[in-house]
Amino acid sequence: MITIVGADWCPACNRAKKLAKEYNLDYKYVHIPPGQAGWDLVEAVSGKRSIPQIFYHFGGSKDFREALNSVGELTQ
Repeated sequence: MITIVGADWCPACNRAKKLAKEYNLDYKYVHIPPGQAGWDLVEAVSGKRSIPQIFYHFGGSKDFREALNSVGELTQ
């Protein structure tokens, strides 16, 4: 699952949502609150103060290991 953190007034955020839809990707959109609280939220989850921030949730350790194995990045 993809999570897009952004704001409706942000053109790049709207493009990210549009691309996710075009590629039939499941995603959750987290709309940041206005003002300083929104920027503080973005910085807390990403360490950055820009939007959109886009995250891919692997799941737990097993899911992450399986994803890495599927691209040949993890050796046993």
